[in-house]
Amino acid sequence: MAAFQAGQYDVAEAAFLENAKCALRHERNLTATIDTARFVNRQASIDLTASNAAFQTPTNLPQRAERTCAQRGFQIYMAGLSQIQLGRPNAAKKSFKKATALSKTLYDAHYKLGLMALLDGDQKTARRQLTKIDKILTRCHACPAQQEISDRQVHLQKALNGKVPLQM
Repeated sequence: MAAFQAGQYDVAEAAFLENAKCALRHERNLTATIDTARFVNRQASIDLTASNAAFQTPTNLPQRAERTCAQRGFQIYMAGLSQIQLGRPNAAKKSFKKATALSKTLYDAHYKLGLMALLDGDQKTARRQLTKIDKILTRCHACPAQQEISDRQVHLQKALNGKVPLQM
């Protein structure tokens, strides 16, 4: 995030995409751990005290740089913002679409997809994105982002109605 805030969008994009890979690995490891736990629970004859010793984490592991291994959809969304700043709208669109598929509540990604669709002359896609924002706002129920979601919704609606000029 520091690179993005410093305007180093190429560095930020690479870091966000690496964070997304890390988040994917984390998701897969969590799934594998849950699957293993379910398997172990089914095995009545396993001595858990003996097997627990085999799974202890060594304490002398080398320290490495912290990486954000959470919210894969958000990481890809941030890569999309970096791609916009780098003048790569097609890559940004792909990132936003992937981000919204991973996290249905990324209202700003839907908003940006709607605006980009309008810039491309695709009102149908823009309306679909507005509908998705409407649904997010409905589920929000006084969430902390309610006003921001509402602002995005109103602006995209005005853009669809031609009341807001759009430019790239």
